[in-house]
Amino acid sequence: METGIFLRGVLVGTKDVRRDFTDAQGVKQVAEYIEMGVEVEYTNSFGRLQKSTVAVRISEAKARDSAFMKSLNENHLAFIEVPVNNGNFKSLYLDQSATLNVITSANAA
Repeated sequence: METGIFLRGVLVGTKDVRRDFTDAQGVKQVAEYIEMGVEVEYTNSFGRLQKSTVAVRISEAKARDSAFMKSLNENHLAFIEVPVNNGNFKSLYLDQSATLNVITSANAA
């Protein structure tokens, strides 16, 4: 049995992100990383079912894992579960030890 924080939803894809910013010393910096999008459903405060896409940042070590990246491609639009780490209460991260658990494939009837 696994414990921790899990994100469960439909895998909608991945994207390359480039973020340009200026640090506290005034030096321009660039951060490049890969994010995966997971569509999740929840009940809002009015009792209605609502969907939202959550972006999960993939760690650099996990992005170099070719088997994992291939599994993301093969399971596009599948219902998945993935363990995540919480960064700063609004950013979710996928670390090197994370595994993609496919609950229902996109091809399931």
